[in-house]
Amino acid sequence: MHVWARRWQVTLTWARPADSPWHTTRYVTMVDTPVQLRELLERGAADPLCTGIRHESVREMVGTAPQVCLGGGHPLEGPSALRAARDWIACSCGGHIVYRCAQCPSEVIDPVLLVDCVPAFPATDALPGRVDRP
Repeated sequence: MHVWARRWQVTLTWARPADSPWHTTRYVTMVDTPVQLRELLERGAADPLCTGIRHESVREMVGTAPQVCLGGGHPLEGPSALRAARDWIACSCGGHIVYRCAQCPSEVIDPVLLVDCVPAFPATDALPGRVDRP
């Protein structure tokens, strides 16, 4: 299953390529931990020729997709007739992929919904095939 991982994109700038250790006016990289972020920011701040330091938090979905449905153990990948339909649910965590099994009514939500998730499920009247009866 997937999980959301927080990473940081860091951009260091210099006025001239000759001033940079990478011989460029802009260096953009990704770091995975707060320790790596701090080290890179401190290194940029210590360089008197560095003219700018920017960083922003980025979420990335990491891990592997589910392989089978939970209802009958059917494969979620394969030929188009057997492949699960995919949908997306926006959420406070970043979002979730919904796999709808082609062989049974089972759905797999990936990554799993956590206690602090606030998913934006579609309204029931927006679902195809729904008929309101008086």
